[in-house]
Amino acid sequence: MLFSKRSLVAALRLLSAFWGTRKKAVAPLLAGALYVGIVSVAVLIVVQVGNPALTKMQDVAAIDQARDSLSNFDKIIEEVAAEGKGSARVVPIQIKKGDLTIDSSHDKVEYALNTKAEVVSPRTKRVMGNLVFGSNTNAQVTDNGTDIVLENEHLAVIFNKTGNSTNYAPLNISTTIKSIYMKDTATTFGGVVRIRIDGLASNEIGNGYVYAEKTGMDLARGRAIIHVNNSAGDYDVYFTLESGRDHLIESVENFNSHI
Repeated sequence: MLFSKRSLVAALRLLSAFWGTRKKAVAPLLAGALYVGIVSVAVLIVVQVGNPALTKMQDVAAIDQARDSLSNFDKIIEEVAAEGKGSARVVPIQIKKGDLTIDSSHDKVEYALNTKAEVVSPRTKRVMGNLVFGSNTNAQVTDNGTDIVLENEHLAVIFNKTGNSTNYAPLNISTTIKSIYMKDTATTFGGVVRIRIDGLASNEIGNGYVYAEKTGMDLARGRAIIHVNNSAGDYDVYFTLESGRDHLIESVENFNSHI
């Protein structure tokens, strides 16, 4: 096909005009897509950063509301008790989030909320009259004179209590723990816990005593201590169960060599 010089110039001008129009049409399209992309990323960042903060604020508000409700409930209980037999009240309790339970065995009402808001520092508690605020304080220790029990939401560990600081009794570390009940799987640990000094089984045996560092409820940790005295030395074995943990922490401390 043959083109004259004039027709070729006209064709080139037409093509140039078409390309310019296309570029003008594409540019706003790209700008729009880029704008949408930037807005989408910005929204995503706001959601990722803002949602946790908003959740924490809601949790703090729920805890404050529960605190006020329980404080009012405590005052009403005291009023009813002071008025004597036959006195009664209807007590409204508003809870936005969390769980409210009545522990009749320990005569207390509990409010619990899993949150990342640090209303109270982890493994500490604050006492306000009859109200106790705690974070990770779910451990408890009991001593019935025969057994020492360390317990939290995952484990219940029973120690054979023997001897005391003024009256040593024969003991074997490997048989001091009577049982470990694992609540998460509803099973009992069937093994043996051994603590050996210098790798010798004979060092598990001696005279001494077993005692609880502290007894009570709503503790940050429970701890049973075994004091051992034998020919190798005298030392303390610490078994610690922290609130929220699903395992025991063992350590040997205060070792005094007899060799």
